[in-house]
Amino acid sequence: MAIIIRQARRAELGRIVGLFVEDQADAILEALNMDVYEVAFDAMEAERDNLLIVGEENGRIVACYQLACLSGLVDHGARRALVAGLRVAADRAGQGIEARMLEDAKSRARALRCRLIEIAEMPETAADLLDGLGFTASGTTYRQRLD
Repeated sequence: MAIIIRQARRAELGRIVGLFVEDQADAILEALNMDVYEVAFDAMEAERDNLLIVGEENGRIVACYQLACLSGLVDHGARRALVAGLRVAADRAGQGIEARMLEDAKSRARALRCRLIEIAEMPETAADLLDGLGFTASGTTYRQRLD
């Protein structure tokens, strides 16, 4: 089956958020306040080079990721891309969709003149996949919630 990789549409938010909570009870999705996701989606669309990408198969959203590009002074002013929230539907995991989504992210990052791509929030089990796609581990990420 062919996977179409494209930018997400606001009307698809429920299905996209469903990828983040599919391993939980369906009642959780029904109880979610979609307003916060709609506000976030609108903010992403307003920001330059901040994309929500989906993988669609036969009309079904089976994967997603966010690609955000940042300008900075590090590495001689190189633009960098950050991939976050890569998710694949549980029944489609391990079938190459993850790799296709990451290759798409690399292609989009290059088109946006990024010279470096970083992956955030990938499970430790993804190390072999990332190694196979030419990524290298680089230090440790530290983070702190600000809310």
